[in-house]
Amino acid sequence: MRNKTTKCYICQCEDIKLHGRICNKCDYKRRKEYFKKRAEERKKEGYYIGKKQSKDYVKAREYYGEKCMRCGYDEEPILEVHHKDKNRKNHNLDNLIVFCPNCHQLLHFQEQTGRYHKNSRI
Repeated sequence: MRNKTTKCYICQCEDIKLHGRICNKCDYKRRKEYFKKRAEERKKEGYYIGKKQSKDYVKAREYYGEKCMRCGYDEEPILEVHHKDKNRKNHNLDNLIVFCPNCHQLLHFQEQTGRYHKNSRI
């Protein structure tokens, strides 16, 4: 029984480890291009790229503006949304505040909440 060698239909290389009809190298390039394009589209839509995509961030940014409510920092891609009542399921605009990462962590430190809570498992 002979191994049938097939060619990648993109680069025409003869690679035994084919992913479907595409070699691993071409598959990697296609995936990389897809995720790059997807990230650009989501950035245009206003999603925060990084930790997580958050519709809360979009709503709060549109309502309050693109600056930290505490210090006025306005580098939009790193701004975060804080829930006043600590309930992540409460998405009312009255419950959301826009903070820069420094002010957000400082608030949690002062209130001893989040990872600064005494019962936290860091």
